[in-house]
Amino acid sequence: MSRRIQSTRQNLWKAGLLLTTLVIGGFLIPESLRGETYGIVNAGNEFEPKVTIQVKKRDIEVRKTNPADTFESISLQVNPRNLSLIRNVGLLKIQRITAGDIPGIPLPFAGPRFDPNIRTFQDSMGQAIALKILNTSSRPLFEGKDISDLFVIKINNELLVSSESIRENRKSVQLDSGGEKSINIDRNTVVFNVNNYKKGEILNVDNKSRLDQVLGVEFPTTGLLFKSMIRKPEQSKIHKWTWDRFTVAPGSGVFIVVIPQSDPAQLTRLDGQEIVINVYDGNGIREQRKIPIHVAPDLR
Repeated sequence: MSRRIQSTRQNLWKAGLLLTTLVIGGFLIPESLRGETYGIVNAGNEFEPKVTIQVKKRDIEVRKTNPADTFESISLQVNPRNLSLIRNVGLLKIQRITAGDIPGIPLPFAGPRFDPNIRTFQDSMGQAIALKILNTSSRPLFEGKDISDLFVIKINNELLVSSESIRENRKSVQLDSGGEKSINIDRNTVVFNVNNYKKGEILNVDNKSRLDQVLGVEFPTTGLLFKSMIRKPEQSKIHKWTWDRFTVAPGSGVFIVVIPQSDPAQLTRLDGQEIVINVYDGNGIREQRKIPIHVAPDLR
């Protein structure tokens, strides 16, 4: 009898340990698997959560944080810089999820509620508790992407922002304004003269914050012979088609290399132009640094 009681106690202890592990594990699930919270900033400068967004390999789920909420309008605009997504928009489906997680029939994303002129799907979201965007193409359109790389999302015509970006902003992370810096650039101008115009100049950009920073770089359209971006410390090249939006990890950085044209007429047009570095916050630009380019008179 005592052995049976001891065995029962051991089984109860194991069951309790398993339950505790499952409960604790629920809190330890990475946020990327649960979805990131997005919302709006109200008139009182308070963040109001509206949805959680989870980007998976083959679908994107936009789920209400409060199932009782009624959205008169939700719009999903295809990122105009994502050419692959634009080319395959006809292969996307939209699916409503109603109470009880009951999926509806997938319908064409580029259907009657899609405006091709602005590449935007817009509809109401009343009884549905979630929407799913399904990728039926053979291409990995969503995999490894942030939602801001894919869509600009608005609810009731208000742009959604992530709760993480709000928290980071309220830490007063700013560019070169004291305290913690999100990025650091080693110079405020680029000057070409007879000593450096053949080999060019290098801008040194570092991520000084504790979080990933999403950057975008815009170059002058004329006057440059060569331009390139290289990640550090690994010295890998950043591909040209991602220059408008790429991620830099904490403690990492980028070398921006520019070499001017040797033609005096081209150099004259280059003088006074700028290299623009954008720091993104979700779908919007949080900070912008403009690095003016000057060309010495003897080259012009």
